[in-house]
Amino acid sequence: MTVEEKFAVWWAAYPRKLNKKDAFKAFKAAIKRTTLEDMLKGLEADKKHRDEHEQWREFCYPATWLRGNRWENEWGQVAPKMEGYKQKASVPVSFDEPIKPRVEPTAEQKARVAALVDKVKRGMTVEATND
Repeated sequence: MTVEEKFAVWWAAYPRKLNKKDAFKAFKAAIKRTTLEDMLKGLEADKKHRDEHEQWREFCYPATWLRGNRWENEWGQVAPKMEGYKQKASVPVSFDEPIKPRVEPTAEQKARVAALVDKVKRGMTVEATND
């Protein structure tokens, strides 16, 4: 079987059909490191794992899968779900609300910032300091 024919078999099995040219380039390098059979076995294991775990549903780009030797993934152990855990939002809920600092700035710090903002508004250059 030629590399092109092997790629056609693998491409038909891979669920996310994106950037075929780059995938073929990655496949040519990957097929030197393993066999088509091992790739297909790994792909089937990957599909099975993703069917069983909702948070892993989406496949990466084909070239990424190939370059990462993903057929070697061991899907036997998955981190358990953390019951009762709620992740805090890392951004404010509303962009209209200002982000509150962790520590309230002092009156002196507020005055320095106001003076710097005023200089910038007037077109003056200001220097950054770490104090």
